Amino acid sequence: MKVDKLFDVVQPKETDKLDDSGNPITRWQNLGIAFYKEGKITGIKLEALPLPDKNGEVWIRLFEKKESLAWVIQEIAEATHGN
Repeated sequence: MKVDKLFDVVQPKETDKLDDSGNPITRWQNLGIAFYKEGKITGIKLEALPLPDKNGEVWIRLFEKKESLAWVIQEIAEATHGN
């Protein structure tokens, strides 16, 4: 499966550490990858399950994969979904 773009699927997690302003530092937990083809997300492969935050909500974000790693993920996508 040839994809146009790949995205990291991540979830924000607050840590006990504080920045210089006293705000909690956010760490991004990697949950998997998303495949983008022909103008839409065509699939999401989760390698970990998201957990609810302190309000009981689950928020995830998509960040475009860095070019240096995109070829590796492309090969995984082709091996997983076929050519």
